[in-house]
Amino acid sequence: MQSPLESAVRLRPVVAACLVALVAACSGKHEAAVARPVLVEAPLALADGAGDAYPGAVRAEVETELSFRIPGKIEKRLVDAGAEVKAGQVLATLDPQDARLNFDAAQADYALAKADAARMRDLKEKGYASQSQVDNAESKLKLAAAKLSLAQNQSRYTELKADADGVVTAVMGEIGETVAAGRPIFRFAAAGAREVLISVPEGRIEDVRKAEQIGVTLWTQPGKVYAGKVRVLSPQADPQTRTHEVRVSIADADAAVQLGVTATVIIGNKGVAQTFRLPASALGDDGKKNARVWIAKGSPIAAQAVPVTVQQYLHDAVIVSGDLHADDKVITAGVHLLTPGMLVQPVLRSAPAAL
Repeated sequence: MQSPLESAVRLRPVVAACLVALVAACSGKHEAAVARPVLVEAPLALADGAGDAYPGAVRAEVETELSFRIPGKIEKRLVDAGAEVKAGQVLATLDPQDARLNFDAAQADYALAKADAARMRDLKEKGYASQSQVDNAESKLKLAAAKLSLAQNQSRYTELKADADGVVTAVMGEIGETVAAGRPIFRFAAAGAREVLISVPEGRIEDVRKAEQIGVTLWTQPGKVYAGKVRVLSPQADPQTRTHEVRVSIADADAAVQLGVTATVIIGNKGVAQTFRLPASALGDDGKKNARVWIAKGSPIAAQAVPVTVQQYLHDAVIVSGDLHADDKVITAGVHLLTPGMLVQPVLRSAPAAL
């Protein structure tokens, strides 16, 4: 007959196994009941017929390279790249010594030519000089006056000023550097209209030329589409890339349209199924190479697969068409881990907690 102590010792493994099984069962039930947090984003509805999208960057419609009109040594550089400047503001100066010496020399030549012309006129009145001598002296005076005017202008050219309000986008000259006349010192983007520069393949240039709708989206402004219009379409393709340069102006640009921001130009025509722009991470497949995305929907909220057709792949996004709506919550991360009906807890991709 076993003692109570021996019985307890023998039952200990059995009790332990039961406890482990009970905890495992409870844990499994708990995991099944807890919704999984997922990042979601509303699909960006594009214009009807949006079939092609081209990446680019925002730039100013008027971009110039600023340079000195005379050679010299840079004495001062008063702005850096990114500086916002006003029309007439001095951006850099040259050492003015050479220009000042040229002006002084031209002024002396003018004074001498003026005196010679006056003397010749006086001598002619007294009969000691001919009309041709007077004419020659007058010609020299005019030449000296022109040289004086040029030297005076050049003395002012030692200051490089902004032609209009805008932004300095690049600096290509430094203090102490000797530069030739016309050598670029700054790259300048004038304030005002903004555009997007894109490259379009040869076979698609007619689609751009005949497009009925053009939209522009910014990476920094998800969910917003700006109206676009083709401003310049290069008639000749680049010999290396075989693409045409197209400049699309942004008609309703606001403060968010900053220089250098990544943009996408969407070209489309009416009468085609509606399309959407989604983050590339939202796209998955059903294991049979059929594209699909997942949306968080229902009560309780669960993951639901939606078949889509890929229209175009972009560098960080994808253009798709399918049974989507602008108010859907598309899951944008971890889509390969989802299963139909899985409980999820949507977290907006733009929310601070999602960053």
